Amino acid sequence: MRYLLLLCLLFPAASVAQEQRIGFVAGSTHGVGLGYSQQYKNGKGWQVSLLPIVEDDLDATVFMGGTLFQTLNSTTWGRAYWSLGVAAFYIRSTEERWDDDYENLEPIGLDEGVMLSFGPGVGLERRWKQFAVALELPLAVQIGYRNHELDFLGLHPIPNFSLMYFW
Repeated sequence: MRYLLLLCLLFPAASVAQEQRIGFVAGSTHGVGLGYSQQYKNGKGWQVSLLPIVEDDLDATVFMGGTLFQTLNSTTWGRAYWSLGVAAFYIRSTEERWDDDYENLEPIGLDEGVMLSFGPGVGLERRWKQFAVALELPLAVQIGYRNHELDFLGLHPIPNFSLMYFW
């Protein structure tokens, strides 16, 4: 029985229905924000996510991500899957100070940076009617770029979470 279970997890399930999903995602290799996903009958799928926050002075925080999925095993209550994802976090902020009369703010500098996280992960998804909740543990390689310098920020198992409506 153990070997049969292991074989089921190693080979993708052929009975996965094609479906589209929309919802919320958050995680190191999925990005943060609104997500859209498609799952195909052969067990493969993809997902994109985006959350832009832009202020009136063009200070911005933008989250985005893209992920490929492969279903390992699927039942009516949920599925097990592996993924390969990449997410980016961009931040732009203007440093300001008050002038001598404390009437106007003057820009004195610009701070910009990008952090990329990418890597494989394994997850479990639970379904209730037309809703799905997934929790995934990836191995995220994180790289940052700030002040014209590229830095390796580490290898972190920061979980991904999603809440999706599917049809």
